[in-house]
Amino acid sequence: MTLPATEWFFSAARMENSWRIHGRGMERNWVEFVVAGPSARGGIPSMAYDTDRKKVVLFGGWNEAGPVSDIWEWDGTRWAQPK
Repeated sequence: MTLPATEWFFSAARMENSWRIHGRGMERNWVEFVVAGPSARGGIPSMAYDTDRKKVVLFGGWNEAGPVSDIWEWDGTRWAQPK
């Protein structure tokens, strides 16, 4: 499964890009890829991996209007909001 990267520190800048690790061993590098998903956000969004459902879960952060409290899930291929 390809997992998206995130910044784990407070940032005033909003980020809206997704990254994955490409390669093996010492030849690994980060590659940006374009995929529809959460709005750009900064601040301190929370992200965790759900081992039972094999999904990365993203919650919150800040956008241009202020704090956001939405939830997004990454399944290795696409972002989706749970119903």
